[in-house]
Amino acid sequence: MAVLNGIDSNLTTLPGGVTGTGSAAAAVLANTPKPAPAAAAKVSSEDLASVSSTGGLVSQALNTSDVRTEKVAALQAAIANGSYNVSSSDVANKIVDSLLK
Repeated sequence: MAVLNGIDSNLTTLPGGVTGTGSAAAAVLANTPKPAPAAAAKVSSEDLASVSSTGGLVSQALNTSDVRTEKVAALQAAIANGSYNVSSSDVANKIVDSLLK
């Protein structure tokens, strides 16, 4: 919400995202408590952190490909030289299986 009095066009942002102008806004800002500086966290010798190996395994699994590049290369070579053949009964069985599902 913006508060404009038509005399002072300098907007000041008040706590809560409200904007105001002039001496009224300055008074609100002057009376607003300032947050205390963050205290340094005390760390005792008993504080421990441990990370399981599961995270590393998940990361490794996500970064590796599930494509078997050797098999893909062999199939590409067979298709390219015309030696790749698929039996018609295998194709028919796959079509029937997919229609029944």
